[in-house]
Amino acid sequence: MKFTFSHNNLNVLDLAKSLKFYEAMGIYFIEDPDGYWLEILPGKRG
Repeated sequence: MKFTFSHNNLNVLDLAKSLKFYEAMGIYFIEDPDGYWLEILPGKRG
């Protein structure tokens, strides 16, 4: 498994609405125990 790291910042006015928007595209966010948000992306197929 290959891991890469990059960081971008996006400020939103309504976090709950934005999370629902991304979840509809199969992109999820979780908060780790240290308070960092992690983006979970669907894997590439093929």
